[in-house]
Amino acid sequence: MVRAHSASIVGGDDNEATSRELTLFTAANKENVSSVVDTEAGETGVISLATAHMRRIFSRFSELLLVDCGHKTNRYNYQLLTFMSMNEFGEGTVVQHSLLEANGDWHMDKAICHFKRLHLWWSGIGQKLVEA
Repeated sequence: MVRAHSASIVGGDDNEATSRELTLFTAANKENVSSVVDTEAGETGVISLATAHMRRIFSRFSELLLVDCGHKTNRYNYQLLTFMSMNEFGEGTVVQHSLLEANGDWHMDKAICHFKRLHLWWSGIGQKLVEA
């Protein structure tokens, strides 16, 4: 199954393949949301994704929001920024994924802005960037 999917998107321009996949993602459910933000140089800076399920989970369990960024975990060297919601019992789940071109303030801010746009009702969102 994975091989068949991989073969269906191999070839052609990466931008076209990414655009096609994001279109399919948002078409799969009207509540799936994706955003793409370009840098001043015209390169893709941030791609953020949230499924309808992720959004519903966060609306039910929004006590704590954890954010973690992985480094160089794929062949394109994009960093995966993961937003995870945790309830009072310590149970958590992912509520947004963002791919960042670089781990910088501008890129983090764009991913956080995507999250804020999806959860306008939540007043607990503040920005705190911590280097580990």
